Amino acid sequence: MKLRKHPKLKGKWPPDWNWGGAFAPDTRFPVGEEGTLKDVRKVERGFSPPEQPHLVLTNEYCGSHFSGDVELDDPEFLNVVYAALHKNCIGKPLVEVGECELPD
Repeated sequence: MKLRKHPKLKGKWPPDWNWGGAFAPDTRFPVGEEGTLKDVRKVERGFSPPEQPHLVLTNEYCGSHFSGDVELDDPEFLNVVYAALHKNCIGKPLVEVGECELPD
């Protein structure tokens, strides 16, 4: 099943893209699947308040980097998504990442 259509990712893909600092007034922010996946990290736990395990994706768009979190209630499925993105999707346009096949 395609990542963008997977029921466990409904409302979670694509993530909301955030800017991590100051930006110029003319900075264009990505919407949806705009940009290129540059990195994916798995965060096992947060600090305060406690966070559930999640993925942090880095998106390059119009020469700037943005991050987006993908939080899932199923830790096993989180590992499946992480492995698929890390192995097959780094450097690809996000519209292609959405086509990545995941198990049902």
